[in-house]
Amino acid sequence: MTRRTEQALSRSDLAQLLIAQGLAPGIGSPLRDLPAAFPDSALQADMRGRGWLDQSWRAALEALCHPYLLINSATATADRISAPFYAASSAAPDRLTAIAPAEDGYRLSFPWTTKEIALEDCIALDVDSAPFPDIPTLELTPAGLMALAAAADAVRLVLLTSIMQRQVVADFLLPVDHLTVMYRLSVEDTQADGRWLVTLLRLLAPHSFQIGDGGSASRLTSGYRELAGLGLLRDEGNGKWSPSANLMRLSGHWMTPVPAIAHEVVTFEDRQETTTHRLTLRGSGPLCVIAFEEAPMPKARLRSLEPGAYWLELFGMLSPPVPEEAAAAGATPATTSQCPACGTMVREGQKFCSECGASLDRALPATAASPPTCASCGAPLEPGLRFCTQCGNPITRSR
Repeated sequence: MTRRTEQALSRSDLAQLLIAQGLAPGIGSPLRDLPAAFPDSALQADMRGRGWLDQSWRAALEALCHPYLLINSATATADRISAPFYAASSAAPDRLTAIAPAEDGYRLSFPWTTKEIALEDCIALDVDSAPFPDIPTLELTPAGLMALAAAADAVRLVLLTSIMQRQVVADFLLPVDHLTVMYRLSVEDTQADGRWLVTLLRLLAPHSFQIGDGGSASRLTSGYRELAGLGLLRDEGNGKWSPSANLMRLSGHWMTPVPAIAHEVVTFEDRQETTTHRLTLRGSGPLCVIAFEEAPMPKARLRSLEPGAYWLELFGMLSPPVPEEAAAAGATPATTSQCPACGTMVREGQKFCSECGASLDRALPATAASPPTCASCGAPLEPGLRFCTQCGNPITRSR
């Protein structure tokens, strides 16, 4: 793992540090809310003595002030949400600076790679122990997604109540007013309580997927009809709905929907801003990924993935194309080879493998090497996988 610099800074100290480095937060910077400050020569002299004014610190702070790539990774547990930002400049898109709120300020750490961020998040979700996917793929409008969360929460509440009261559920009907109350309670909840799906979506979904309190009853009703069309609810008449077997199974997976992680990836290039947003619910079932699309109309695509496929998708999402500025400066390595010990792709000039730690002094000559393949089925492999995404066998890399 890369050796990182980590430092806690107060808001005022960080503002002074930017002044000393001659930097100011620009478009998209997570530091734009820093307070105004006047130069403090004594404090800046102390910073120089600590090494905070050297080139590595400047590069890290420049990424935060003028990001080309900005990743917000918000992790929700039962009692809190942590949401660090990772930023990279266009000159070095593969070296990111992390900044997270801390007591009376921030905590900075650098450098990070997108692979390290993906691995950290996979560990937080306990990806390796996720069961095989059994959730049907669903495409939902914002109202349909919120209705699904409200219905699943209502099913969970009935199940939990029956367990506590030791009673069998004889009539599993969900009145529409009860479903709407479930939604409104979440909207009015000021606590970051990730135990309710509606609250999780309110906190972690994009703004365009928040249907709001005004007119929410009618929009939720249209959402329930949408779920009925997908076979998740049945209209029993008189404003009552009953859950299907698929909804019962989904609700069972989400009896404890956390941990959950929302990823928002933004790139800024040529005055164009591109955003990708998705939410992963782990719960006690398979990895459930909700991908949010804004255009041409807001739409959420819900599906479940097996661990290897999830890691590949997450790594790909966090790794945008190399910007033209970095490519012109040679940021993309010209030649690669394979580690002679494990087969991981390594860059020219590396002394040790980043995957297994083996010495590369006797590595094969740098060539445009083909990617390592699964010894069982021959499928191409990405570094870091433990099981083949095509045949599911444990990975033994072929040479």
